[in-house]
Amino acid sequence: MNNYLAVDIGASSGRLVSATLEGEQIHLQELHRFNNSFTERNGHDYWNIDNLFDEIIQGLRKAKQNGIDSCTLGIDTWAVDYVLLNKEGRRIHEVYAYRDARTLHASDKLHQLMSREDVYEKTGIQELNFNTLYQLFVHDREQLAHADKILMVPENLMRIYSLCSSFGAINFRSWLSLDAFWAPSCRSLFSNTIFQTASSFLCLRTILPRQLLVFHHRGRNPGPILVAEHGRYWVWNVPTP
Repeated sequence: MNNYLAVDIGASSGRLVSATLEGEQIHLQELHRFNNSFTERNGHDYWNIDNLFDEIIQGLRKAKQNGIDSCTLGIDTWAVDYVLLNKEGRRIHEVYAYRDARTLHASDKLHQLMSREDVYEKTGIQELNFNTLYQLFVHDREQLAHADKILMVPENLMRIYSLCSSFGAINFRSWLSLDAFWAPSCRSLFSNTIFQTASSFLCLRTILPRQLLVFHHRGRNPGPILVAEHGRYWVWNVPTP
C-alpha cells in the first residue's frame, strides 16, 4: 500500500489529508484541520507562518498515530505571498498578507516605469494589486537586498522536513520543494513566452535571479532534488518520465 499526505492551506483554513492507493482506488481521510488568518500589527497585515508550521507538525503526528510510517508529502497554499530568508535560512521580515494595504497604488507606481501593455504581453495575467510583482515593487529595498532566497509560502513550508525529528520521523520517500507551474505564473513575474522569470521585472527592484527558485514544467526532469528520511538528507536525481 502506498501512502500520500497532502497539506492544503487557504486564507481561512487548512487541512492535512492522507490518501492511500489500493489497486486503482484512492481512499482519502482528513487527519487534521485548522484555522488560518492574518493579523494586523503596526499598521500592516501579516500571516502567522510559525503557526502554520506548528499545525503541519500536529497533522504529521496524527498521521504517525494512524500508522503512517512511510509516505510522500506535498504542500499547497494560496499564491502571490512570499518569504524572505537570509543565508542561515531565517526570515528577514514577517510575511505580508496579500490584503495588506501597502499595495493599494502599487500597480500605478510600477506602470510609470513599465506599461500595463508590456506587463500583460509578457505574462498574460490579470492585473491585481496584490500580485507578487507589485508586492515586491513596494517592498523595502534593503530587505530585498539582504535576502538570500525569496520563497513562496509553500516553498517555505516545505522546509519543515528539518523539524521532523521533533515528533519521531515519518520516512518521507519524496519531499519536493518545487512550485507547480501555476504558482509562479500567478506572481506576474513569469514570462508566458520564454517560460522563465522575466528579468525586466526583477530589474525594477534589483532582484537577482539566484534569489528565486528555478521553475519547471510538469513532466520535465527537474534534476537533483533534496530528499529527507529519518533526519538524513541527500540529493536524488529524478528519473526522466
